[in-house]
Parts: sequence; C-alpha cells; structure tokens
Amino acid sequence: MHIRKAVIFGAAGATGRPIARELLRRGIQVRVVSRNRGRLDRAFQGTGAEIAEADLKYGEAARRAADSCDLIFHCLGVPLNRFRDHIPLARSTVSAMRSTGARGLLVGSFWSYEPILGNPVSETHPRRSRTLLGRIRREQEDILQEAGAAVTILPDFYGPHAEAGLLNPALRAIDAGKTANWIGDLDAIREFIHVPDCAFPIVELALRESSYGERWHVAGPGPVTPRELLRMAGIRSGREPGARTATPFVLSLLGLINSDVRALKELYPLYLNPPILDTRKLRGLIGDYPVTSYESGIEQTINWIRKPR
Repeated sequence: MHIRKAVIFGAAGATGRPIARELLRRGIQVRVVSRNRGRLDRAFQGTGAEIAEADLKYGEAARRAADSCDLIFHCLGVPLNRFRDHIPLARSTVSAMRSTGARGLLVGSFWSYEPILGNPVSETHPRRSRTLLGRIRREQEDILQEAGAAVTILPDFYGPHAEAGLLNPALRAIDAGKTANWIGDLDAIREFIHVPDCAFPIVELALRESSYGERWHVAGPGPVTPRELLRMAGIRSGREPGARTATPFVLSLLGLINSDVRALKELYPLYLNPPILDTRKLRGLIGDYPVTSYESGIEQTINWIRKPR
C-alpha cells in the first residue's frame, strides 16, 4: 500500500512524535497537527514536517487538516477531566476520512478490556468495561473501526513525553530521591512499552492493506513487575527506591479533592489484574519488530527526565 502523505492528529503527544519521525525516515511526507502551535514548533521545527494548528474536535477543522493526505494517524490524548472528548474527536477523524478518502489508524489503550478474564489477552477478548473511562475507550475504538480504521492497542507506555502514564512519574520521583506512588499491586506481572518502540510496528501496519478494519496489539519486551522496574531505576539513579501503593480507600480520599484521581479509582481492579497483550496476530503479519529492553528504556527515560526543558 502506497502512502504519499500522512497526517498525525495529536502529533505533539508521546506517540505522535516517534510515529512522525518513523514516517519521515521512510521518505513519507508528514503533516503534524495539534491545538498547540508552540508545542508543534518545539517538537518538529527543522524536521521537514508540515506544521498545522487545529482544534480537531470540530469536523470541519479535521477535514481541512487532513486535506490531500492518504492516511490519518489518530494519536490524540485527552486529560481525564475531559475524557469524553474522545468521542467527538473520533467522529471528527471519521468525518475527515470520509471527506478525503484517507485511511485511518487509531493509537489506543487497553482500558476497554476490563475486567481481564485471563492472560494473555488477544484482540478478541471481551470489552465489557464497567468503568466510564473504559466505556469511552470502547466507543472510540468502535467509531473508528466501523469506519474502516485500524485500531492499535498499547500497554502502559513510558519514555520521552509519556507523562500521562504511571511509570514516568514514578521514575521521576525515584531519581529525585522521593518515594514513588503506584496504583495497584507492585508485584503484579504486567507489561510496558518504551514509547519510541511503538512507531515501527504501527507504521508497518499502516502500510498494509489487510491491517484496516482490524484490531492489533503492539507490546514491548514482555512481562515484568513494577517493583522490578523501580529497582532498575534505583540502580540507574544511585538511590534506594521507595514506593507506596495507593489503595482504593486512599484514592477515595484523594478523589474528594482531585477529579482525575476519582476517575482513576474506577480502574483500580485493572491495575490489580493487568492484561498481558498477545502480539501473535501482529507478528504474523509484520514479523518480529525491535523493542527496547526495560533496563535500557529505564536508563533512556531517566536521561530524558534530567534534560533541562
């Protein structure tokens, strides 16, 4: 499948940046779009990417942003206090796909899979989430997949610009000699992906006709416990790692003053019994793909955290 020009909605976020770099590396023209022109300029000035500012919640803005493009990457992140915006944003992307004839690809999360019925979790695992956040994710996925988009599901990610996840703030705390906060079980087997690693497999999927209208799991180097990752961070930082877990009771108290914490409390069962994503379907299509070891990913992330902004 030939892609002449791709547009990335939400390009200034953690996943949009490496996807843009991978497309440019392959000689594909790229337009990067976000509401924040300043963030786009800082991220992409001098890269060869075309920069465009737009509020993509509005269909007309999304259609203009996708004009002359063959493919739309939907990488939009939304703060928890505006999480419902995922639905109009998904509809705007579908409107842009239909207006331009472009293909679409969603970069999504695993939240719609709660409750986890058993590991590893394949793309056919039921999506019966009892949480508001999970139901919003499921509706977002359905809107785009029913329009013919490819839907990619990632585990928790960490690394450059991945501040919305759990691991980056914990690494930042340990590197500063503080106690890391964690939601869920520190000893529960789970997985993460170093966010730059998502770009190669996602772009590979985007270039294959058979990817569209399907769900695909993109994961990292395999299962690990959060406690082991924090131990690695302590070694890298030269500090004894300290961590405390936030119980449902503590989250309830914090939720009285913080709406984001109140929303995350619903997901607590998912962080006690997290999914391990089965990637056999993806590997059957594109083969093996490069991933960063946890040791190297932790080191790279701490180095990025220490850089002056």
